[in-house]
Amino acid sequence: MKNRIFSRLFCLLLIPVLLVTAGCSSSGSSSESSQSKQPIELSAFMDAMLAADNTLPEMDRYSSEDEEAETFYSMVCGLEYDKVDGYQYACSVNFKLADEISVTRLKSVNDAAAAEESIRQHLLVRQGQYENYAPEQVPRVKKAVVFTHGVYVVLIVSDQAAAVKQAFENLIG
Repeated sequence: MKNRIFSRLFCLLLIPVLLVTAGCSSSGSSSESSQSKQPIELSAFMDAMLAADNTLPEMDRYSSEDEEAETFYSMVCGLEYDKVDGYQYACSVNFKLADEISVTRLKSVNDAAAAEESIRQHLLVRQGQYENYAPEQVPRVKKAVVFTHGVYVVLIVSDQAAAVKQAFENLIG
């Protein structure tokens, strides 16, 4: 009987300790997860990446914030737009120059391979276009850098592609 009373008393004393401990750990983990879920503004990626190459020509910029966002996105990637969380795209104002940079944030990492493949198809089309009217740009398109990093898919056609990629990596950490 004494053991049973002692066990109940012990449990009653232990409950507040467990509640405080659980409260501390859950609040800590929720703040960590909310911090890790706050994505970097895509415009910050694009600003940094464009600044990393001082040889870029004047660039037009398009983004998921534009009124015709889905149409503009289809210029670089054929992935279903409902899988895209946001994007930034810049291309040379002069259509005879191949320079272009794109950063796409997907809703799911599961779509990254399909998005990357679609961008590679875009590059093949661009290469065919340049063969006809600006053949000197073909080698630049062939050297394009396309990569994924989690939910991000990046395209870089630039003479300073390594510096542009590094600017992305510096922001993503």
